[in-house]
Formats: sequence, C-alpha cells, structure tokens
Amino acid sequence: MSWIHILVVLLIVGIFYNSYKKLRQMQEEKAQKALKEDQEPFPFPPDVIDLYNRAYNYETGYNGLKSMDKAIEFYTLAAQKEYPAAMYRLADIYAHGKGGVEVDYALARKYATQAAAREYPGSDALYQYICDKEKSVQELAPKN
Repeated sequence: MSWIHILVVLLIVGIFYNSYKKLRQMQEEKAQKALKEDQEPFPFPPDVIDLYNRAYNYETGYNGLKSMDKAIEFYTLAAQKEYPAAMYRLADIYAHGKGGVEVDYALARKYATQAAAREYPGSDALYQYICDKEKSVQELAPKN
C-alpha cells in the first residue's frame, strides 16, 4: 500500500471521527437541556394537585365514594395553597348549589375573584354570572 492510500484512509477515518464527535456533543447538549428542564420547579407541588384530585374524585364519585362535603373540604385545602383550579371549582359549586350545597354567592364571588386573579380559564365568566345573580336576588328581595 502506498502512502497515498494510507493518507486517504486516514482522511476518511478523520471525517467519520469528527462526525461521530459532533453527534455525541449534540446528544450531550440535548441531554443537559432536558435535565435542566426537569430540574425547573413545578408550578404547584404534588401535594396540592393530590388534594385537588381527591376533591374531584369525591365530587364526581369516581372511586365509588361521592361526598360533596369531602369534596369541598379538599377543594378548600387546595385553594388555601393557591391552586386556581380548586378556587374555580369551589366558586362553581357555591354559585350553582351543586350536590345539594346551599347557594352562597358571597363565597362563590370570593373564590371566583381569586381564580380570576390567577387567570384561570372561565373564571371571569363565572364571576360575571355570580355578580348578575347577586343583582337579581337583591332586586327580588323585599324592601322594608
């Protein structure tokens, strides 16, 4: 084999080695980026989401146990930890009197306001509904 053949073989090996090295570098950068994204804090801790899920299960009877009192208890705990979905559900329950709960527009407005402040979808419309219902109830109330 002549020195030209050896030179061509070395050149080809060098090209493959550089391609392999760049590929490995890109894979490492991608892995580091994914690791960095995994380490970013989740907006809500898992215990808050668990509270919300338990409340939803009690509200819908998903696990066989349907209890609006328990659902409100767990929604309230999640709302105290500033979980907007729980605030919205509480506002909806109190505004419509779901599950036999007595309609309470003051509580509904409180939770709808909190959910709207956190820009939860639909909370503005629910707040407006509550305000409209409160006005109609006040208009129908007997005046002394």
